Order: sequence, then structure tokens, then C-alpha cells
Amino acid sequence: MNTEAPAGKNPVHHSGKLYNILANRISYKISKTYNCNVIVNIAARNGDLLHKPHRVYIKMDRKDIDKLKVRKVVAGYFTEANFRRLTQSIINSDPIKEHSFKSLIFQRI
Repeated sequence: MNTEAPAGKNPVHHSGKLYNILANRISYKISKTYNCNVIVNIAARNGDLLHKPHRVYIKMDRKDIDKLKVRKVVAGYFTEANFRRLTQSIINSDPIKEHSFKSLIFQRI
């Protein structure tokens, strides 16, 4: 969950928008890989590089998972190349079209 309003935020420089998407992707990956419930919080400080956040907090409901393996999963998301792909996918997306398609499916049910 994120309290940021995603609409209108700059997808290249807005940490709230990008970190919300990344937290969702990271939690999904860890959840599916290790079959557990996951909470991901990403904290930034003003001036931090986006791919180098101040803190990434991971909370899982299992204690038997190797933390180094989880760190490797998380680190894979925080690369310059991944941020370029993420911002480009946001820029190239058409949220109105995507939302309209989902709405049409919902209306047919």
C-alpha cells in the first residue's frame, strides 16, 4: 500500500510512484518464491539516487528463510537498468486504455 497519489507524478523522478510499484513487485516475488506473506517498505531521503534508497524493510511471516537470498532478490530490483525499464514501461503505458478494458470486462459480468 502507498499513500501517494500516482496520477500526475513524474515516473522518472518521483520516488513514491516508483517505490510503490517496486514494493508491490518485490513482495509478490518473495511471496511466490518462499510461500509466505510479505510486507515491503522502501524509504528514501531527499537527494538519494532512486536505485539506492535509504532503507528497504522486508517483513515476512516465516523466520526460516535465508535472509541473504532475500537480499539478492531485492538487490535485483535496485539497478539503474531496472529503473530505466520501469520508467520506460510507465511512460509507454496507457492507463486510460488499460482501465477502460478492465471496466468493460467488469460490465459484462
